[in-house]
Amino acid sequence: MHGLRPANQPQRRLAVAAHWLAAGDLVARLESWFTDPPSSEPLPDSLLSCLQPAKDPFWSWHWSFASPCLLKPQPLLGESRATDLAINVILPWFWTRARAGQNERLAESALERYLLWPEAQDNALLRLARQRLLGGDFTARLKTAAGQQGLLQIMQDFCDRSNALCADCTFPDLVKRWG
Repeated sequence: MHGLRPANQPQRRLAVAAHWLAAGDLVARLESWFTDPPSSEPLPDSLLSCLQPAKDPFWSWHWSFASPCLLKPQPLLGESRATDLAINVILPWFWTRARAGQNERLAESALERYLLWPEAQDNALLRLARQRLLGGDFTARLKTAAGQQGLLQIMQDFCDRSNALCADCTFPDLVKRWG
């Protein structure tokens, strides 16, 4: 767990899941969040409100079982984790359910939210992808989480299958043919 941010301790993630299970209404709250008319609140904030457990007498004040008491309470779930859940789990789940139920309107709504979701937190993989694929332009940032996911997918599909020098990479030829 060396280098792991305190808020991302596995015990805290399990505490969030335990709160969701104990409440017993997570799926209903998510369905309400997804199907109710959008509020004026930004999507990430509205999802975070839906997912955020109530303050916990222990976990709001500790990063782990062994950590000292914090000076002020911290939420169990942060905005970046909610974005990760939205992009990697919740919206794909709603899209899949809608497609399986042949509800094109809901599938389109899931896709629209996915494509509009603001960028996720930057990380080492995204920096490497920008370095390799965008000519080292570290100021180039994708403005949506879907764009970031696309960049990561290119890395997985092409860069993970080539050497570090990009020898014999088929991606440049694919881009040339597409353009």
